[in-house]
Amino acid sequence: MDQGLEAVRAWLIPLFRPYAALAYEIIRKEHGFPPLPVPTGPSQSAPAPVAPQLDGTSDFVPLTSTIGHLALFNQHLQKSNRVVEWVYSDGASEGQGTKTTPIWAVNVLVDGKFYGRGRGYNKKAARNEAAKIGLKKLGIVVW
Repeated sequence: MDQGLEAVRAWLIPLFRPYAALAYEIIRKEHGFPPLPVPTGPSQSAPAPVAPQLDGTSDFVPLTSTIGHLALFNQHLQKSNRVVEWVYSDGASEGQGTKTTPIWAVNVLVDGKFYGRGRGYNKKAARNEAAKIGLKKLGIVVW
């Protein structure tokens, strides 16, 4: 107690981080999500965290790393006057998710043709994932 909360955090965070990372991997696998990407090569300045941090910071890799793909996807389709349809399911029919942690699934159809499928803890995350796949099908390079 005489060293303060920072000393406790400095001791506990490194102690529990491996367990939190393992638990995060297990939950992702149980819900059918792909493993988190592992940084490769010297071009990466810092390794990507693999789990939410125990110190309360928002320093973690989200369920999907497709932020911004949905807007880009919609922009390209709007420019070419194409019709987009999003078909949702709650993942329960596929044996994914639970009542407390539902997994949303969405198929994106462009002019009636299948362009991609995404999953996420909410509809927006699922749409973002499907949009990323749809962009690749449109020939737009995404990472």
